[in-house]
Amino acid sequence: MSTRYQKAIALAVCVVLLPVGIPAQPPAPAKKLVLSVDAIMRGPGLIGYEPTEVRWSGDTERIYFRWKQSADPVEKDPDTYVINRNGSGLRKLTDEEAAMAPPTFGDRTRDRKRIVYARNGDIYLYDYTTDRARQITKTADNESNPRFTRDGNRITFTRSNNLYVMSLEDGSLVQLTDIRAAGAAGTGAPPAGGGGRGQGVASRRSSIRKNGKAPRARSF
Repeated sequence: MSTRYQKAIALAVCVVLLPVGIPAQPPAPAKKLVLSVDAIMRGPGLIGYEPTEVRWSGDTERIYFRWKQSADPVEKDPDTYVINRNGSGLRKLTDEEAAMAPPTFGDRTRDRKRIVYARNGDIYLYDYTTDRARQITKTADNESNPRFTRDGNRITFTRSNNLYVMSLEDGSLVQLTDIRAAGAAGTGAPPAGGGGRGQGVASRRSSIRKNGKAPRARSF
């Protein structure tokens, strides 16, 4: 999604949010705003905060975004909200709901129906056809940089400076590289299954030839 398109959506959300919290009664006479130094220094506390991380749901019927109301403390992080495209149904999501909301960034399949992304050190998969997210990994290690392979049936990602590939069909996991810190040659690499994954993922480690040569690169 282009930056210009995101700004256009954010502007539309700002317009939609203007009537939030206004009671259904005749409007009171507008108070004259005195543009003093004190008022200017209030910043967003005076004019409100701009919505960020704006994105559509898979069916384009809802808009998700992060927003902090003008009355919120300055140090408070923005919350995640969802609103219908016609401006109705504004609702703040719980932490659990926000974790399953469509991501802002990630790697999409060629048909644009799925996106894989990292969140809090784990890998997630979001399906735009069902508007549902699925957690792919759940380990103590930090996993990042997820990408789809060309066929869209597997994903690659990094964990502990090594590259892994996982099948989305059966959950099998293969470690493609074996990069270790200096002096750690006698220690085993992190288990490919991630310990408490709890998803029945079969795993195996790729090996390096005994003659010291690096393994051949695999194509996907």
